Amino acid sequence: MPCAAFAASSAWAVPQGARTGVEAISRVLADPNSAVPGLIRGSMKLLVEEIRLLEARIAQLERELHEVVKHSPAY
Repeated sequence: MPCAAFAASSAWAVPQGARTGVEAISRVLADPNSAVPGLIRGSMKLLVEEIRLLEARIAQLERELHEVVKHSPAY
């Protein structure tokens, strides 16, 4: 079950949208008193970390593609 679906079924308020959802889940996971069961807390933290790594990789690829276009003779 995806994190957002689990959060919804557990009555956690997680806004829609990748950025706001990841930030909201991160805040919930950072709170040791939140209702997140200990059995899934670690897995959810790993998923959030993976999402952030993917976002960083995408940003790097976008910068590299921008440089390619900028130095392309076609432009």
